[in-house]
Amino acid sequence: MELPKFSAAVKDVMSEFAPARLAACVSFSLVDDDLLADAVTLLLSRLNDPVDEIRAQAVESLAVLSERGAHVEYDLLAPLLDDPCDEVRAALLQSGQLLLAEPMTAALTASRDESELIRYSAAVLLGEFSSKDAAVSRLFELLDDKSSEIRVAAALQLGKNGNDKSAAILEQLVQNGHGQLFEAAAILCDLALPRSRAVFLHMAQKRIVTGEAKALAIVALAHFDDENAVHAAQKFLGSWRKSRRMAVLHACAAVPHAQFAKMLATHVTYSSAEDEQSAALWALWQTVERFAECAEILKPLRAALSPSQIMELNDYANG
Repeated sequence: MELPKFSAAVKDVMSEFAPARLAACVSFSLVDDDLLADAVTLLLSRLNDPVDEIRAQAVESLAVLSERGAHVEYDLLAPLLDDPCDEVRAALLQSGQLLLAEPMTAALTASRDESELIRYSAAVLLGEFSSKDAAVSRLFELLDDKSSEIRVAAALQLGKNGNDKSAAILEQLVQNGHGQLFEAAAILCDLALPRSRAVFLHMAQKRIVTGEAKALAIVALAHFDDENAVHAAQKFLGSWRKSRRMAVLHACAAVPHAQFAKMLATHVTYSSAEDEQSAALWALWQTVERFAECAEILKPLRAALSPSQIMELNDYANG
């Protein structure tokens, strides 16, 4: 999509041509600071657009502008919680803290919606309020949702922010053997939790049977200076099962740690599978972004990369 300059976008946003209106809504999120108020006004005019994708994009762009400091009237967006399009409502919920006057209340209501997308978005938003008993209680209820994606999302949100009550719930889940929810254990390495949570991760790692969740728990342990974590991750990466190799690469991207940089660089060079090389390169980039001292490893690696991999790495660097 080629984005118009602001002057052109002002005209395009009222165009009869839907792709032009969509491009204009995207471009408004990129305006200079002195045009923030004007961009907000123009985006608000698209909240009743007949095209679902444009309404959703207007919401997403308003969230970007709000995060940049623009003033957005909450009352003007509240009606979109009843929008007939799930994608529009989901966009609003996903930016609830920026665009809603009472985001937790909205999330609690939306978490009971018939739409899986809406319940999922609500679960993610509820995770931002995991210090509130009402949010924790509802996330706990969502652990029994009929959708496995929502069950996992609820578990992840319970584990992400380190609330003692939610941590106790997750520990009980691990002890009871709820395998599909073990992924939540790894997110405890968000490091808001005390070091004693490493015990929880050890317990989870031993009981987990699914490859992706097990890899996440292993990688998470590195954040607690666990000496066996790197060895376990290397063993996982050397598995004959591709699913396990990909699982640990995805885990290293989700939970970057400096100790895995060398392992990832080696896998980029020696793996024969393009998708694994790409996953390792992405995980390595995430590690470099988090740990500046790992940037040195990219210099010798670049000489061994293919032109397409160098382009991929440059794309990461350019955002």
